[in-house]
Amino acid sequence: EETRQKLAGLEGLQARQEALDARLAQAAEERRKLEQLQGMAAGWETLADSLEKARADYRQKADAADQAAALYQARNRAFMDEQAGLLARTLQPGQPCPVCGSCSHPQPAALSTDAPTEAQLQQTKEESETARQQAADASLRAGNLQAAWEERKTQLLEQMKEWVDQPQAQRVWAQLREWEDRLKQKEGQLALQKDELTRNQTDRQQLEQLLGQIQQQAAGLEEQSRQLQQTLTQAQKDQGSREGQHSQLEQDLARRLEELKLDCPVEAAAQAVQGLHR
Repeated sequence: EETRQKLAGLEGLQARQEALDARLAQAAEERRKLEQLQGMAAGWETLADSLEKARADYRQKADAADQAAALYQARNRAFMDEQAGLLARTLQPGQPCPVCGSCSHPQPAALSTDAPTEAQLQQTKEESETARQQAADASLRAGNLQAAWEERKTQLLEQMKEWVDQPQAQRVWAQLREWEDRLKQKEGQLALQKDELTRNQTDRQQLEQLLGQIQQQAAGLEEQSRQLQQTLTQAQKDQGSREGQHSQLEQDLARRLEELKLDCPVEAAAQAVQGLHR
């Protein structure tokens, strides 16, 4: 009975196991989601680094493009001035200027000492255009990275809402660590519950084995009791039979004595009785 009571105290283990399995599965899913979002945050952080580098590259190329454009403008001005100087060398007093038509030339343009050649000017122009295109390409890369960074941030914060209260871009890693701390505490509690349930299941198995042994012993004792009861019943029957025989013998003896007393003389009674006993 004590074993049965202990077993009764362990009832519902199957339901507890199913409930615990459900909580363990939920914790495992939460762990998987946390690791996924940690990966997204790491990727978002990597994008931020790439974006910063792209922005720096754009600023560098934009400055280079501005400098190349300024150099081209300066050289173009020098080239044009040089062309005016060359033209001025052909002017004659009283002859009209082929540009303005004036016949007086009070301040003709002078030749420049550092004017580029047409080939040098063309090269400077091409370098300026190349620098401008490189700056435009760098701007496009930075813009694409900016868009990707914004999209990843939106996805990350949206998915964090299911597990984190009011996700904030500037506190992503702090909030993920807080979530992980809570999850570790939950996993620790579930591990303790699992250990306890395992011990309970082991105890139940041992108690069931013990109860089976007790029931087997009880069945043996019941069989022994049945056999003893049969033996006792037979003994009681045998005793009753012997008592009946004894009573019959007493009656027969009394009758015989009575017969002897009536049929034989007194002097022969003692001898008859002795013969009867024999």
